[in-house]
Amino acid sequence: GNVIPLSKRFQASSEDIRYMPSPDSSMPGAYSFAGGYRALPGKTKGSLRLYGPAGSLIGIASSLEEAQRIIRRKTRP
Repeated sequence: GNVIPLSKRFQASSEDIRYMPSPDSSMPGAYSFAGGYRALPGKTKGSLRLYGPAGSLIGIASSLEEAQRIIRRKTRP
C-alpha cells in the first residue's frame, strides 16, 4: 500500500501496528528500529539502552517514546 512518511513512523501512542517498533525475539524487552537501531533493556528496571547501526551506545531512555525521540534526532540529516 501507501508508504508511511518518516515523520509518522514508530508512534507508540498509535494503536496501528504499522507505527510500532518491532519487538526483538532474541531478547525479551528489546526492540529493533528502522536503520539498524536497537533498544535493549537497561541495568535499571524500565530503562532502555539505545544502540546505533554500528553497535555503539547512543543513549539511555526511560521509555519507548523517549527512545524513539532520541533515534529520530540521530537520524535527522
